[in-house]
Amino acid sequence: MNILGAGTGLISLALLVGCSITPGMRNDIDDGSTSANIEIVPITAQLVADSRVQQVAVDVGGLPAPLKSVSEGADSYEYRVGPGDVLSIIVWDHPELTNPFGQLGDPTASGSLVARDGSMFYPNVGVFQAQGKTLAEVREYLAKNLARVIRDPQVDVKVAQFRSQRIYVTGEVVQPGVLFLDEQPKGVLDAINERGGLAATANRSRATLARDGRIYDVDLGALYARGVHAFNALLQAGDVLNVPDVSREKVFLLGELNLQQAIPMQRSQMSLAEALSTGGGLLTASANPRALFVFRAPAADAAPETQPKVYSMDLTQPESLLLAEQFALRSRDIIYVGSTDFAKYNRVINQLLPTISAVFQIDRLTAK
Repeated sequence: MNILGAGTGLISLALLVGCSITPGMRNDIDDGSTSANIEIVPITAQLVADSRVQQVAVDVGGLPAPLKSVSEGADSYEYRVGPGDVLSIIVWDHPELTNPFGQLGDPTASGSLVARDGSMFYPNVGVFQAQGKTLAEVREYLAKNLARVIRDPQVDVKVAQFRSQRIYVTGEVVQPGVLFLDEQPKGVLDAINERGGLAATANRSRATLARDGRIYDVDLGALYARGVHAFNALLQAGDVLNVPDVSREKVFLLGELNLQQAIPMQRSQMSLAEALSTGGGLLTASANPRALFVFRAPAADAAPETQPKVYSMDLTQPESLLLAEQFALRSRDIIYVGSTDFAKYNRVINQLLPTISAVFQIDRLTAK
């Protein structure tokens, strides 16, 4: 009987301990705070509207300094000759100067090459420094010097082949490689399109632009999804444009969902409703529709003391589905759906059943 009494006491103690250590037996999610002093922000229509206003403000802000967009820099853009360029020079009414060696058909073969040191040679002018000059400046220089041997020379200068100013496009584009700047200003969109466009595995939210030892983020989502040309950065010689893959652009589904998994963000934006649908929806038997949370880490450039943000939603409210469709997720967001008190209680029972069963077996053996 003493053993039986001890067994009964053990059962009672196990039940009490299980209830005391089980988190969330009370589901108080509306007090707006947690034990870690992290604010819980309800997802409301006002929050969604404010997020849209903030996004518009970011779009209007455009690129980080000192980058300029194509629309900003197009008026002042001028191509400057550099080593490797081939210039096509025409002196009207003087074919002996235009094609001094009689080449026909191929302007590259009959053109004048700019040497590695930036110099070039032209008959009756000699060797002069072409590097750094615009086409208009080269034309004026040649006309001025040809005037010594030709009366009122009419000179036209074009670039037969652009070879000097390289841009490197790397990462998830169809044809990674080198582009050359020409007389038309070239932006991020132009560079990606000229290399065949984005690959299937490309990150459609962001790209990076390396220039002069610094790396800048370029919002591809603003360009492709929202059509904000202020993010179409004007490229210059030596730039390295990299489009990363989508491997890090994910949101995570945890808790009482049919599928707990990481979801790639194939497009620049994903809504909360889309993520929940991809996860197969809530578990009918155990999910608490009032306990949906979105955990968001601080931005990379935030102060070290910045706390993560936690957003909450009550899916039992009539407007919740509409808000879930309008609430935009960010990369690395964690979506968590809590369980009901009854489901938590069942888990405690399942954890204690082996111990309880063992105690009952002892009781049966003792009774015999």
